Amino acid sequence: MSRSTPQITVDLPVVERNIRRFHDLVHRAGKTVRSHVKAHRSWEIADSQLRAGAVGIVSQSTPEAMRYLLRGVGDIVLARPRTEAWRLPRIARFAAYAAAVSGGRVPVSVHVADRATVSLLAAECAALGTEIGVRVDVAFTADRGVPIDMAPGLAEHIHRTPGVRLDGVCGYWGPSTKDDLDRIEKTSFEVSGSLVEIAEHVRSSGIPCPVVSVSGSVNTAAALATAGVTEICSGAYALYDAGTAAIGLCDLSDVALRVRTRVVGTGGGRVRTDADGLLTGACHDWDPDLTATRVDGTPLRASDVRVGELVELLPAHTCPLMPGVTSVVGVAKGREQRVWSPVIAPELCEEDFPAPVEQTEEDAWRRTSP
Repeated sequence: MSRSTPQITVDLPVVERNIRRFHDLVHRAGKTVRSHVKAHRSWEIADSQLRAGAVGIVSQSTPEAMRYLLRGVGDIVLARPRTEAWRLPRIARFAAYAAAVSGGRVPVSVHVADRATVSLLAAECAALGTEIGVRVDVAFTADRGVPIDMAPGLAEHIHRTPGVRLDGVCGYWGPSTKDDLDRIEKTSFEVSGSLVEIAEHVRSSGIPCPVVSVSGSVNTAAALATAGVTEICSGAYALYDAGTAAIGLCDLSDVALRVRTRVVGTGGGRVRTDADGLLTGACHDWDPDLTATRVDGTPLRASDVRVGELVELLPAHTCPLMPGVTSVVGVAKGREQRVWSPVIAPELCEEDFPAPVEQTEEDAWRRTSP
């Protein structure tokens, strides 16, 4: 490979191996996989996950979800509770759009955490003559979700509201500090158990609650061992990163993504590379100072390199890295196999929603549908 640096490469056989192992593990437990595409931002990898049995994807924005919809993805969840007034009509229009282009075959759901959002979203959907699935996002971190004791009431409100349907309950927890790392197992079981209890409470009222979805790769083991969890929503498992390897979620040999970069300075005992801008912020909450390591997991030290040298690094966290990436090189046995651009489509309030659906778009979806 002779491309200029920095260069992002993905080891394709490792990706396929990671996907196969993870899906086999989940399927043996009698549960389903949903791919959170923010970890790889890639149709190519999402396609591999869907072919391996993923029931669908979780996406961050409606423009991003649109990219996957028009490639044939047949089940889409919009992540995190959204409350902005400009965003809710767009979510409703996306649900209507998905139903139109797929002939009603693509369910769309969205995370919610309060009654006002449900009511506004339902009114928008009713005005469009469509319906959207709603997942009650339960709070296990400070920045999102409805409190556990209020979740059943929110589910009942959704059930009574035309224009929305209760798709299920969901929750995410991830470590934010080093102390959190010591209680991953305990907290993960608490998250899974709480979601199952909420779903059972809702069902005891005669309300269908089909999905119990646990997000966060650190919660996977507990979710698999908890009866009543139906879905594992994970983003990290296809690529992994140096951070997930450091806490034992995978081996370094499972990290499929690498940053090939050139050393541009070593002054003051600090290594500077032409990937520094790309790696800024590519860290996990529990270790904000670490953005990348060498491929063997060790630090990149000024005493070990010289200016102009090419080095390969493992990003500490892929999720914050990918939005800055313009192209990805897929390699197998050291040879370049394909090049693709990540799916980066932030939702800005001044953007217009796509034009109304035409018959040709419906035909296009059917041609690309798996």
